[in-house]
Amino acid sequence: MQHHEELTFKQKLLKSISDFLSSKWIFLIILIAGILVFAIGATVYNEIRSSINEKATVLIEEIEDSYTAVAGMESDDSGKSVKITEILKSLDDVIDNYSTFYAAQRALFMKGDVLFQDKQYDKASEIFNNFAEKYKKSYLAPIALNNAAVCYENTDQNDKAIDTYKKIESVYASEYPDISHVIFSLGRLYEKKEDYKTSADYYNLITSKYTNSDWTNFARDRIIYLKSAGKIDK
Repeated sequence: MQHHEELTFKQKLLKSISDFLSSKWIFLIILIAGILVFAIGATVYNEIRSSINEKATVLIEEIEDSYTAVAGMESDDSGKSVKITEILKSLDDVIDNYSTFYAAQRALFMKGDVLFQDKQYDKASEIFNNFAEKYKKSYLAPIALNNAAVCYENTDQNDKAIDTYKKIESVYASEYPDISHVIFSLGRLYEKKEDYKTSADYYNLITSKYTNSDWTNFARDRIIYLKSAGKIDK
């Protein structure tokens, strides 16, 4: 009797499945076709992006090679400024045409570097800040901010430099390997502003927290100097 009941249950189940497939076969065909179309589309899309990415990477590498050659030219060479302008235009093309690819990130950072090396510090700082805002999670973001701070220092905008160094300290202290240099720069700039207590606080931070840093000895030397000069308490 039990076997008969189990058989009946299985038969009912199979019939239910059969009835469902019979009534929904058009839907199932459409569903399967949709899945296949999606899979094919995704494959084609990935292949196209891979091809474009490869093209963009080759292009940015060519621009980098061109800039290396230009950087080696004499500063008084009349053709150097023309070539730099051409390189900046090429970088803008990469940024505009490949905005969703890593090449655009490389191009934007390189644009800041080209402007920095050409001593166009105001424009370079703008590019580096733009980079750090747009690519906050990039390993280059704190480097871009550091470069922006150096641009400000080169144009005697020390308060802006301090704010930028502080931003690196607050956002990237745990991941930026050169953070002790950033803190030393803060100490140096506050010393320049004759705020010796704040300057010493930053130097002491290096000696207490970053004992293995190359900047620890420099920080100790500055503390010794500030004490011997009577600018901070001994």
